[in-house]
Amino acid sequence: MSLKFNALIFGGIGPDVWDRELSIDAVDITDALQQAQAKADDNGGTVAFVEQDASPDVFKPRGTEADVCSDIARRQEMGIEKYGMTVSENPLSLEQWLQHAYEECLDKAVYLKRAIQKLQEERRVA
Repeated sequence: MSLKFNALIFGGIGPDVWDRELSIDAVDITDALQQAQAKADDNGGTVAFVEQDASPDVFKPRGTEADVCSDIARRQEMGIEKYGMTVSENPLSLEQWLQHAYEECLDKAVYLKRAIQKLQEERRVA
C-alpha cells in the first residue's frame, strides 16, 4: 500500500536561496524521507520536512482523541519555543529519556495525590 507524503527541500545561499515542495508516494515515512533526501541531493539541497498528507482519505481523530492530538501539537510548539527543537531532534541518551519520563511520572503522582486530597477535603466539608 502506498501512502502520500508532502516534503519541502531547500538550498542555496543569500540571493540564490530556493525551495521546492514535493508530493511523494511511499510505503512509510522512512521511504518518503529517503526519496526526499535523494531529490534534495540531486539538487544540492537539504530536506526541511516530510509529513504524511492529511487529505480526506487519511484517518483523522474525532472527539476526545482529537483533543489529545491538539494538546500534543500545542506541547510540541511549546517545546520547540523552549528548547529550539522537537523531541525527535533532541540528542539525549536512552537513559536520559527514561530519567525524564520517570520524573514526569513522579510529578503526575503528586498531582493525582493532591486532587484526591482536595476531593476528600470537599467531602468532609459537605
